[in-house]
Amino acid sequence: MMPGNNEIAIIPLPIIDAGIDVSYYYGNSIGLSATTGLNNYSWTPSATLSNSSISNPVASPTQTTTYTVSASQNGCYNSDDITVTVISLPSADAGGDLAMCFGDEISLTGNPTGDNVSTFGTFSGTGIISGTNDFSSSISGEGIFTLTYTYTDV
Repeated sequence: MMPGNNEIAIIPLPIIDAGIDVSYYYGNSIGLSATTGLNNYSWTPSATLSNSSISNPVASPTQTTTYTVSASQNGCYNSDDITVTVISLPSADAGGDLAMCFGDEISLTGNPTGDNVSTFGTFSGTGIISGTNDFSSSISGEGIFTLTYTYTDV
């Protein structure tokens, strides 16, 4: 009997990177991008992705979600994770309805609420004194006026 030899080839795992964790506002979508040039991409969970079998799907989760992407090269698989943090949209409270006498002025205050709220918004509409949140009935005249409170988180 002759002795035989076997060779075993050790193939390195593919290098896959799902990217850094990201945050975005609820109701939007965000593009994910894993290392390109690999085979058999599979993202999980897949329900909130545009396509779970490509390297760069668009994600639209409604709550913070950790996605795992796996892919192969030369028959070997590897995976990586990315967390998409969903920030809820702020809401704005313009306060209650008011009644005032002609000639009066009032300083209006609104209250934004939600994640990452750090500044206040502005009022607009007939009777608002330019550059302020003050309402003047001398500017508006008599009547009923709808004022809008706008908050933008920059």
